[in-house]
Amino acid sequence: MKRKDVLAYLRIAGYHGDRKAFTRLLVENRVSRTAANEAWISGRKARENGVGCTCHPCRDPTS
Repeated sequence: MKRKDVLAYLRIAGYHGDRKAFTRLLVENRVSRTAANEAWISGRKARENGVGCTCHPCRDPTS
């Protein structure tokens, strides 16, 4: 998985507060802990500010 994609998934995990996904992504991919934490915080702040989520289940709730 590309670094850009991993950081996007880490932001989504932060948005949803999904610590299991965060840990799995961090362990399985070569991303620094600092970058991972920044992505997590970015996702949390997006949720606090009312920004919509871009993950597939949120975009298409019928699936």
